Amino acid sequence: MEVLLIARHRFLSRARCTMAGVGLALVTTGCEALTGLDDFSISSKTSSDARPPETPAPDGDDPCPPWTFDCDGTCIDLQNDPDHCGGCQQPCAATAVCSDATCVCAQGHTACDGECIDLDSDARHCGACHHDCAGQACARGQCAPEILATGLPSVFALAVSDGTLFWTEPHAGRVVSIPAHGGERTDVASAARPHALCADTDALYWSEEDTGRIVRFDRLSSGTTTLASNQPAAYDLVLGGGFAYWTTHDTGKVLRAPLGGGTPQPVASGQQGPFRLAVNATHVYWVNLGAGAVLRAPLTGGTAIPIATGLSAPRALVLDTHHVYWASDDGVIARDALAGGAPMRLTTTAGLPQHLALAEGHLYWTDAAGTVQRIATDGGVPLVLASGQARPAGMALDATHVYWSNLDDGTLQRVPR
Repeated sequence: MEVLLIARHRFLSRARCTMAGVGLALVTTGCEALTGLDDFSISSKTSSDARPPETPAPDGDDPCPPWTFDCDGTCIDLQNDPDHCGGCQQPCAATAVCSDATCVCAQGHTACDGECIDLDSDARHCGACHHDCAGQACARGQCAPEILATGLPSVFALAVSDGTLFWTEPHAGRVVSIPAHGGERTDVASAARPHALCADTDALYWSEEDTGRIVRFDRLSSGTTTLASNQPAAYDLVLGGGFAYWTTHDTGKVLRAPLGGGTPQPVASGQQGPFRLAVNATHVYWVNLGAGAVLRAPLTGGTAIPIATGLSAPRALVLDTHHVYWASDDGVIARDALAGGAPMRLTTTAGLPQHLALAEGHLYWTDAAGTVQRIATDGGVPLVLASGQARPAGMALDATHVYWSNLDDGTLQRVPR
């Protein structure tokens, strides 16, 4: 009796052996070499044209060759056939291929929610899965920016609140607004070279370079209140816990004042070029541009504790519930625990970072290379949201979009976050 070894998956040379009694002997002169053996079956047929039971011959013709199976009378390679991937009648999606009996996305496509997507052009997944262009086109992995305003003089700071975008124009001496989706511009107030800007649901707050005032503007009555005077070079301004906080770059101070008015209170003094700042429920954080450091102090003031030192002119700062993030002149964007510890570099940008913003697990920034980007707060590959911008500067976020101003072409633009 002859025994035929038939390969199921890899090519297997047929081997004819002689069986005698109850033992199976491979006769050197009567057996061909077995090559690439992966899995096999033994048939007791005496004819050399024996077929494996799992691959019957279509229409009674020759058996399906190795690697193939009979699918409705056709020999199919279930390992690589996109219409029968891993099994008969199991097709892959149009933009997928079959590899090792598994549907995978073809080159140039990425799996997003079970679909194979071209991230360079799909407006639902532009540049990354779930990054929807909200009606704008997607090209080269970037949503087309919406231009909200043109012909603007130098814009310094942006703030967005309740569907309205606000900004300061220091040289024109005014604070201006526009609907966040675009529309008619409105001059909100005149101001003496307004600089920093922030907003809540009831009011706007800004600093004035010429007068050194910290101003509260009531959005309902349009009345103004001076929260503090004689605050030279009040570069940044933030809100927290019923207070406004700011830095005075030239005098090296961090201060605060009640939003309802009252005497300004020092938080820290003797700082070397305090610049951007941020607050949480317990502490004020700021960067010292001149000293290359990130520091913090209690909200009511006290000893300034370094969080990170030896930095290259850090100039932007934001917080979340666990970390403080900063950007430095050498393009490094990094983070550390709120109490300090071991700084972690998230990325290095090609251009000088200008502004940072934070929302829902992503860090956003503008830089001097003309890009607007984001990165996950745990690090990873940055996503370029916009490129080729004319010196993007001020930046703000709302629930759906990131907004920025371009200093060199006087535009105000936005893209989905």
